[in-house]
Amino acid sequence: MKASTEINSIARAAEVLKLLSSGVEKMTEISRRLDVNKATVHRIMKTLESKGLVSQDTATRKYYLGPLIQSLAQNPLMVHRILGQLAVGEMERLRDKFGETVVLQIRRGGQRLILEKVEGNQSIRYFPENIETSPVHAGAGAKILLAEMNRAELNMLLARLDLVKVGPNTLGDKKKLLKDLEDIRSQGFAISFGETIEGGAGVAVPIRHYSCPVALVIVGPEDRIKENRAVILKELALSSETISENIASVTGIKSALN
Repeated sequence: MKASTEINSIARAAEVLKLLSSGVEKMTEISRRLDVNKATVHRIMKTLESKGLVSQDTATRKYYLGPLIQSLAQNPLMVHRILGQLAVGEMERLRDKFGETVVLQIRRGGQRLILEKVEGNQSIRYFPENIETSPVHAGAGAKILLAEMNRAELNMLLARLDLVKVGPNTLGDKKKLLKDLEDIRSQGFAISFGETIEGGAGVAVPIRHYSCPVALVIVGPEDRIKENRAVILKELALSSETISENIASVTGIKSALN
């Protein structure tokens, strides 16, 4: 019983931090959105504040993410290390099956960031560097990350995002990009050809139950990806389900970000 209560408290604290990160600053609004009474929210806030995860402006009584969160965010590889550990087994399985490079990506501002990479063993392969960043609008993984965002946050991001041309087939029209994202939400996967590099391709699916959108991506030459597209999608879906369940088993939280 105690363990269950502690897990619920952690889950609520996580939801509070997510609301603060999205710009919700007042305790009343946090209480309303979580459907939790103010006394409980106040206790959570005081605990988070004591650990440096939350700060309060004494003049306005508004809450903000604290210095510890900002410090942790300076090193995304360490912050998301557990995600890589929970995913690497399935990433290696996919690499062994197809011989292509497999990467795990998250969004950081207007960039997509590679958290984990399992290098392919083909003689010709896509070989991104660890922690390589690219614009978040180009490529299959990038589009999964955008499609998994909250609609309001997505609109805010796109309003200030410059759709620079990365590869020959990079989309430069925001209306077309939004249409692509709607299709991706419906079908549950993204495929790209030549969006980040000429002759390159990617197939991506979302990972669930994590604190932010995550994309699992197989990348390789366009001809091999096209030839194996159907089976790649099938195996990616299986790996996504396994990794998502791994995350849920560790955190005790199941939630879909959409």
